[in-house]
Amino acid sequence: MRAGQAATISVLTATVAVSTRAVALSTPKDAGGGDKATLRADKRALRKAVSVDLSGLSKESIQGQTAAVIRHLEKLPEFTTKMDSRGMISVYLPMVDGKEVDTWPIIQRLFEQRTRVVVPKIEGKKSGDMAMVLAPSAQSLADLPLDKWNIPIPDESWSSELAGIDLVFVPCVAVDKKCNRLGHGKG
Repeated sequence: MRAGQAATISVLTATVAVSTRAVALSTPKDAGGGDKATLRADKRALRKAVSVDLSGLSKESIQGQTAAVIRHLEKLPEFTTKMDSRGMISVYLPMVDGKEVDTWPIIQRLFEQRTRVVVPKIEGKKSGDMAMVLAPSAQSLADLPLDKWNIPIPDESWSSELAGIDLVFVPCVAVDKKCNRLGHGKG
């Protein structure tokens, strides 16, 4: 990894495969494949299919999968070497009662280690309209109001922070064999 480049860890919505769907996504024309409208439709269909699979997961299953993710993280030097006052890690805030990895234990641990934590904040209606903001404490995050997706909304007064992020946790709905990520579709 080059100096100044943040490492990224995509955290699967469900870390254990809930299905073995073989789905071929179209490739945009500029990459030598189908058109972008077909690609968007394919992505919507895959998100819906995964959502159906995830709806059958129990709270206990998600907790177990979250624990498995944390155990795996604790073995990664990209994570463990940044867990101090010099490190800055971006972590997505999980949906309340969502069918995804619960990042709250990770966030709590980072604050306990005095790691600076930044979280994404949606700032507009377009995909990608987001900023990374520095969270003051785990409690300030826990006290935030929720948006329509039941995701905490970071405070307007928190400072935007991009420079110096060492590691980024990215939510992931699905991933292919080449590690191309399919997100929730917002940004």
